[in-house]
Amino acid sequence: MSTLPLLSLALLVALAEGPPAPPDAIEGDILEIDGELYQVHGGKLYTLDDPALEDPTRTITVTGSRVDTKQKTTRTEVIDSAALRESGARTLAEVLEDQAGIQLNSSMGLGQEVQLDGLDGRHVLILVDGRPVNGRVNNRVDVGRLPVSAGSVERIEIVRGPMSALYGSEALGGVVNIVTKKPALSFGGEAEASWQLASGVSGFTAGLHGRGGAGPVALRLDVTGNHLPAIDRGGVEDVLDADGYVIGQNVLTTADGKADLPDRRQLGLHGEAALSLPGALEDTSVRATLDAAASQASARTSPDVPFRDRNTSDEVGAAVLVESDLGLGNLALDLRLDTFHHLFDKLAAGDAEEPPAFCGDVPWDAPCPAEPDVRTDARLLESRIELRGGAPLIADVPAVVELSFAGGAVLTRQQATRQNGDGEDTLPGGGERDQASLYAEVLWRPIEQLTVIPGARVDGYIPSVDDAGFALGPKLAARLDLPAGFALRASYGRGFRLPSFEERLLRFDHSELGYIVEGNPNLKPEKSHGVRGEVLWELFPEAKLSAESYLNALEDLIGESSAGNEDGVPVFSYENRARAYTSGVNVRATLGPFVGLGLDVSYQYLINAVDSSSCPSDNPWFCSPDEGAVSLPLRPAHSLDINARFRVEETGTVIFVRGDVMSERPLDVVSVAPASLVTTFGLRQSLFEHVEGTLSLANVFDAYHPIYGPKPGRALMVGLRAF
Repeated sequence: MSTLPLLSLALLVALAEGPPAPPDAIEGDILEIDGELYQVHGGKLYTLDDPALEDPTRTITVTGSRVDTKQKTTRTEVIDSAALRESGARTLAEVLEDQAGIQLNSSMGLGQEVQLDGLDGRHVLILVDGRPVNGRVNNRVDVGRLPVSAGSVERIEIVRGPMSALYGSEALGGVVNIVTKKPALSFGGEAEASWQLASGVSGFTAGLHGRGGAGPVALRLDVTGNHLPAIDRGGVEDVLDADGYVIGQNVLTTADGKADLPDRRQLGLHGEAALSLPGALEDTSVRATLDAAASQASARTSPDVPFRDRNTSDEVGAAVLVESDLGLGNLALDLRLDTFHHLFDKLAAGDAEEPPAFCGDVPWDAPCPAEPDVRTDARLLESRIELRGGAPLIADVPAVVELSFAGGAVLTRQQATRQNGDGEDTLPGGGERDQASLYAEVLWRPIEQLTVIPGARVDGYIPSVDDAGFALGPKLAARLDLPAGFALRASYGRGFRLPSFEERLLRFDHSELGYIVEGNPNLKPEKSHGVRGEVLWELFPEAKLSAESYLNALEDLIGESSAGNEDGVPVFSYENRARAYTSGVNVRATLGPFVGLGLDVSYQYLINAVDSSSCPSDNPWFCSPDEGAVSLPLRPAHSLDINARFRVEETGTVIFVRGDVMSERPLDVVSVAPASLVTTFGLRQSLFEHVEGTLSLANVFDAYHPIYGPKPGRALMVGLRAF
């Protein structure tokens, strides 16, 4: 669980004294000071494992476990708000692509999906405050549509490996959780703005954030928005041999009429009210949340067509969270209702005009030169209720230093509709799914040095897409602390993904473009098994090193296949036909700060990323290329992320350098996408008492490829923050 419960004024007073927070610190912020992470509570700083925060109603619980509050058995990578400010990132995609082992790939030319440890966006679960993000397009969440701002986001958590034991469907390869800042009783505000110039075009991001309260009521309001114009920097041309076969490509340096990056604009609103109840209910809090967001992406995805493709997404979510400390444990009731609307259409050029990036939606948009051609008008309504709790069971008895429990139950109902521009139902009969889930995990410490966490989740769903109608997701994690600062950590988990409504029910007739896609109601869930092992060494607090190896095996993967033809038009459908596996090594090192200098290094060696669907039955997984094994496309064997920062104590200036290296990525048996090096230099400086500025030059060496990235090339970023 990653939501941060409200800290009422009484609870703030009850916390143990910590060192004073910086004058510009905001309640609930995660700050990195001299290489250590702290959280701000009541004007004081507390380390994340401070005993004062161990009360379940106050603690930071991590994405990878609901019972392991000290992050001992499951690694959670954290990007805090200070790192967000330094990055200048305006979307979640821009934040994540700086992390080793994470790539952002284009989804339908307009969206951005996360690829984590060699697994694509279908298999990575995106959360906001511990709740799954509603609305997948092409079975993936477009992370570029999610408004991310250092002023509204407290931190971003990344957990690798199967997490279906806690979160259910989609968490086969890992979880990304966006944790927003929480309401506060103290009045205050923050305004932020950033400007970027890249490839001759400029974009901006802005945000307004307010907080305050009176008596038992605390409030927070965040409004964020951005506009990122399209970039058409160049293109590619095929290099042919004497027989006319393509043997390579040249990168062009002039615009070719096809956008490298689409036009994007988005607006997000997050409002939250928290109430601490009086009297006999003083250990109970109620938090109500309202989220609304709208985003559009528009681009000419081919230089030879007289139209632009456009994606429009609108979403509204309302939630109520009731939490209570029962003395022996805690209990929470979480209610949420989400609506998601996705419109995919084509903006035609008309008789003579080039279609504008955005037209006809709001009064300040230009009129469309021709009526948009609607291809998909999809809506998804999701209602969700979750009851969860946790409690210590026994302690300080033989073979039990600590035994704690956490678990919950979830009921979810989804209703989907999808039409084309003629109003025809392309999910014949509509789509509905009901799910009931139970999950639990236990933390057992038989001795001080050993922590073991078994857990499991059972999901039942109707209509059933297989004979069983349920999915089981077990997990097991353990950590052993050794002398001299060494520790061992290991985990196993099973993940699953339920087939989407489109994969099961779709009827998408594109006869005019030469194909038809039909769903398959008999699809089974995709499944995965993941094992991970890690060695950690902390020589002293300023020097930490870890090496982790992993294996993810996926089966019953859903892919498209030929299903004949209809009046001469090819028909494609979906089937469970694929097997794949990824394996690799992650190495991480943290040094410093020494005299103000700190260094973080992450390296991933992706040993294998293999589609083994065509392997023979007597060796179905690990066959050779000659026997049918094929590399999964666009997976780099090597990726390296380096972050260095130096703080000048006399002026408070933070100088930072980031380097991201990615090796070649195979496309097929003969073609590869090029390697890349992206380096960023910048500084963060307090300008006045309540004003901070950031200046950075990203992609200093101008690494660029119009199709496979990096995009868009060298970029200048300027940011201001007033608080």
